[in-house]
Amino acid sequence: MGTESQRAYWDALAPEYARITRIRTDDFHWGPQIPGERELRVLPPLGPGSSALELGCGEGQNSVFLAKKGVRCEAIDVSEAQLAFARGLAASSTGS
Repeated sequence: MGTESQRAYWDALAPEYARITRIRTDDFHWGPQIPGERELRVLPPLGPGSSALELGCGEGQNSVFLAKKGVRCEAIDVSEAQLAFARGLAASSTGS
């Protein structure tokens, strides 16, 4: 599947995916059906002064989780619709 096909797929799916999928921001998640970082302990120590690049961020829950720990995050996704959800989550999480 090429980039344009992936973009079209996720742009079309994003509203329904956001409606039915609940991914929390109080733990780093590795996938909807996979245990979080609290259980897996895969990430290096991250905190103020750290930076992270989240590729394929979807709705941005992991970036919000890291930002709450003081990590400077850049989040990228092929889907503009997913990025719109991520921007909304980031704004509601920071109060801006």
